[in-house]
Amino acid sequence: MHFKFRNIQETFHSMVRMVKDGTIPTTATSSRYGSIRKITEPVIITYEKPTERVLINPARDCNCHFHVYESLWMLAGKNDLASLEYYNGKMKDFSDNGVTFNSPYGYRWRHANPSKYKMWEGTAIIDSRPGTGIDQLQIIISQLKRKPDSRRCLLQIWDVEEDLLRIDTTKDNACNFAATFRINPATNALDISVHNRSNDMIWGAMGANAVQFSFLLEYMAASIGVPVGCYHQITDDLHIYDATWHPEEWLREEWPTIDSNQIPLVKDPHLFDQEVVKFVELLPYQRAITNWQEPFLQHIAAPMANVFNLHKDRHYDMAIKGLELIEADDWRLAATQWINKRKKAWELVQQAGLDKVLEEKVNQ
Repeated sequence: MHFKFRNIQETFHSMVRMVKDGTIPTTATSSRYGSIRKITEPVIITYEKPTERVLINPARDCNCHFHVYESLWMLAGKNDLASLEYYNGKMKDFSDNGVTFNSPYGYRWRHANPSKYKMWEGTAIIDSRPGTGIDQLQIIISQLKRKPDSRRCLLQIWDVEEDLLRIDTTKDNACNFAATFRINPATNALDISVHNRSNDMIWGAMGANAVQFSFLLEYMAASIGVPVGCYHQITDDLHIYDATWHPEEWLREEWPTIDSNQIPLVKDPHLFDQEVVKFVELLPYQRAITNWQEPFLQHIAAPMANVFNLHKDRHYDMAIKGLELIEADDWRLAATQWINKRKKAWELVQQAGLDKVLEEKVNQ
């Protein structure tokens, strides 16, 4: 099956509606996380405007702060648990050792182990220092700059030793296992095809992945010097968990009309590479108060970090005021809806005098 949509908003409403009314047939089966509905053949979802990636649906309630930070964390090539857990406490359930992840996408993009590959003399893409490795993104960028018609630009995510040989022992096998890039000769824009073995349609494909891989595509296009093209998500096993399937609630929400003043993710690729690493490595409050030269970090990521920090401290009036500094209509609206929902939940906790166990659920 191949479906083409403009953006994440259209994709979400259309796919949910088609599964709900049976236009897309599913089969009931079981999984280790409970009963699921599975689409019985591979699915391709094409986003024609992948930078329109902010899903605004209060009932779906995406944690947009987590989506932004995690996507930057990937581009910085990180693998630590602590910084992601700050934005999403459930991330600890996917770490084998409570410190790092087994298959962090960004780390594998930027630190492929050089011991597994031929070492080419004179290349700047291999860093032989301990804990570093081959930056696959820089190889692909270099290749497509030199040979725009190249068909060899495959980004490897799946790892035989860490994934296949640990197939029954790790909590974190890579779901998205590879991505290919090409400059489309018809548009001169960079397209990405992301290949996935198994994907939760709601929280994976149309949740975190839509942001993660559109960030990757936009970063690569800016680094190569071409426009952003299409994002194709190819999933072998697309499914839905019955326990978290609420189509009536999601479809009840009207599509917002947003003339978004989008700020490009990358202005200066070299500077972005430096600042994105610093951004994700700083303490949360430092991310918010540091002056960044890259506009996306300064005008979207930093104020969103500030708002999230204020939410963690339950300073909701200050958080709502801080929303005004997010200089993109789509991210600001999504953050506003998310914060207002937490504010209301926190007020109910206080009014009811509930204990700390229930209090912590406000963060989920």
